[in-house]
Amino acid sequence: MTDTRERAKLDFSVFEPETKTDSPDVDALKEMSEESGFASRTPAPVKPSAGSNKRRQRRRRKRTKRTAQLNIKCREETYNRFIDFEESLEFEQHEDALLALFEKAGV
Repeated sequence: MTDTRERAKLDFSVFEPETKTDSPDVDALKEMSEESGFASRTPAPVKPSAGSNKRRQRRRRKRTKRTAQLNIKCREETYNRFIDFEESLEFEQHEDALLALFEKAGV
């Protein structure tokens, strides 16, 4: 069986890419934007300070061997009591306050 129908022809000429136009004059655009009060987003150059040649030191926290987390939900009053207990014994870490409670409980 032969097909006698003619294949449809499509015209894609309307989809031709547009020709590239010349880019605008950058200096003229800068001048026009400054006249109209447009603020440039380019960052201002940073002036080096007197001690800028020294390597900047980071502030670091004191490293500990604590890697596990203990998260609990409690009432605000309980949390405040725990913090008061911790501060009264002048502990630096919550863990130290917990260990003191464990010792007191004999655990």
